[in-house]
Amino acid sequence: MKGLSWTIAATGLAVAIYGLSVNAANVSNSPELGKKPELRLSEVSNKDEKFYNQRGIERASAGKITEAIADFNQALQINPQYAEAYRNRGIARGLSGDLKAAIADFNQALQINPQYADAYKNRGKALMLSGDLKAAIADFNQALQINPNDDDAYYSRGVARDKAGDLKGSIEDFNQALRINPKYVDAYNNRGVKYAQTGDLKAAIADFNQALQINPNNADSYNNRGLAYSKIGDVKKAIADLQKAAKLFQQQGDTAKSQAALDQIRQINNSSKIRT
Repeated sequence: MKGLSWTIAATGLAVAIYGLSVNAANVSNSPELGKKPELRLSEVSNKDEKFYNQRGIERASAGKITEAIADFNQALQINPQYAEAYRNRGIARGLSGDLKAAIADFNQALQINPQYADAYKNRGKALMLSGDLKAAIADFNQALQINPNDDDAYYSRGVARDKAGDLKGSIEDFNQALRINPKYVDAYNNRGVKYAQTGDLKAAIADFNQALQINPNNADSYNNRGLAYSKIGDVKKAIADLQKAAKLFQQQGDTAKSQAALDQIRQINNSSKIRT
């Protein structure tokens, strides 16, 4: 059937220190490895770079990106060798859309700490969003060499490999991400799409099932499973899934994807009428 519109979960920059994460629009909600305990502002002097770094994180989490960048600036004014503040400001700048400045900050973080795996990973994300897939993959490789247990780095490299046309490599990376984190919804969704594109619709549907078992409100996986059902001729299940996807997309404010799912339903109905 022509016109099938699989939906891939993308990847993007996320502030995720001390377990805190902030996601840009249309990016993955995948977790990053924030292992440090949360720092309370009341426990730190406002003359300490850690105060401004933590307040920047909290402001970013509230969507106050400009204020967050100002705080990271202040932290770096106090301590110009604060690699974590460069990394955090890079993420905030990336979320604001200034990818060039974001990459410059990740460069600074890595100049201070050449073993900073998370700075490599986030620079890789910024490079990928900038369209430099080769450099992005090289950064993800470096991040994984330093920290081979980072599910998000495998996932991000899988997305980059997919964009570069490396279908096999992308599936391998999604496999690795799921080995580390069996609850990684976006990895199941994306691997399912790749399986579908190879013609293995049974494996694709199994992955979409897994994604929906973990997150029953994942609109992308309903959309994709509906398309997979339509490919195997199960019109009833296809339409039910696409209707659910359209409703969820609408509730999430994504009217374009909602309309695309409704268009798929009309296409399936028209194809069914032609066959009968």
